[in-house]
Amino acid sequence: MAFSFARVIHLARVDLIRALEIRNDRVSSAIRAALDAGFHRPMFVFLRRQVTDRPLLGRLWRNRARAAQTTAIEAPGDAPAGATIIEAARFPTCTALAREIVDARLADHDVALLLPPTTPALSLDK
Repeated sequence: MAFSFARVIHLARVDLIRALEIRNDRVSSAIRAALDAGFHRPMFVFLRRQVTDRPLLGRLWRNRARAAQTTAIEAPGDAPAGATIIEAARFPTCTALAREIVDARLADHDVALLLPPTTPALSLDK
């Protein structure tokens, strides 16, 4: 395969590897758990495999990485001044969310990732 793509979400010391089409609610849940543990600056890292066929050396490959830094927030008022607020709940997959984050970072905007509200735990008490 000449091209391979993976996503890694880096949260300080917490690394979450995500497949291309994973549902975004699962990614948001993982980011929320990291935020609750005190990690509030998730970094979306993109790996791309680069393959080269050399006549004498044969097929060589290497992984190239790029990253997009964000700030995880629970309310719009928590966003850093001037940051572009991206609502995680608007995107069905991690790929769609990551594309929006990258577009904002390429425009040289800081990104605040607004996590969906938590759902209260179910109670068996009436």
